[in-house]
Amino acid sequence: MTSEPDDPDALWKPGYTGGFRAPDLAGHAPEHGHRRRRWWRSSRVVVAAAIGALAAVAIVLSTPFSDDPEALPPMPWTTTLDTVTVGAIDDRADRLAVLVDRPGVVVVLDLADGAERWRRSAPGDSATGLDIVSAGSDDAGTAEGVVVVRHVDADGAGAALALDVETGAIRWRWALAVGERVEVVGDELRRTSVRDSPNGPAGTARIDPLTGELTEPIEVADDDPPATDNLIRRFGTVGDLLVEAVEVERGLVEITIDLEVAATTFRFAAVDTDDLIGG
Repeated sequence: MTSEPDDPDALWKPGYTGGFRAPDLAGHAPEHGHRRRRWWRSSRVVVAAAIGALAAVAIVLSTPFSDDPEALPPMPWTTTLDTVTVGAIDDRADRLAVLVDRPGVVVVLDLADGAERWRRSAPGDSATGLDIVSAGSDDAGTAEGVVVVRHVDADGAGAALALDVETGAIRWRWALAVGERVEVVGDELRRTSVRDSPNGPAGTARIDPLTGELTEPIEVADDDPPATDNLIRRFGTVGDLLVEAVEVERGLVEITIDLEVAATTFRFAAVDTDDLIGG
């Protein structure tokens, strides 16, 4: 039996003497593309499932944070300054202001991590007072305040310097006459003078912390809290170390002056309020 030239099955019939032609791959493209489409649909299902699982995990993990809006307490930290003299310490607005060295230098540290924010020379050879005075918030809701440094000479004259707590920029500066004082009483900044001076009339008046302007005269009440200068003048001595612990608003600051290496170290530890109240 012979095969016809156009017979598509001629290759398999007895007596075929023709050639052999490889199959046309183009004829298989639709099936190949069909398999790829099935794979892509399967992949989309897997990806969608994975995204859904990740979203569920994110929701579960985020729930505790939304239920507890309170900020986390600051972590312990330690920082060392190259000096052997500490004159004062105070904390407000999550800042720690210290007076170091002689003549005095004001250094402001971040209470959260101990990082130094800025430093500036204090007036006079040594300061007699250091406070951070809050002035409320600005229009953007940012807390404002000043570091007020006071200095009194042996003859009774002196100076007061107010530095922006965030930047260290000078807000205002006064020369103080004999018998004139700038004090912090409670949360107020006050000027008291026995006589008139270029800064104002005799008597006691409140001071705007940011501008240095007198706002209103006041009568000193018998039950007013004592004026503060936040000075540390005495340390317990253990060998070559002078150690003092100072309680601040959010924890405890231990100050160690090492006379041998001429350095002052500050160590901060947060206080657990639950432990303090027996909770």
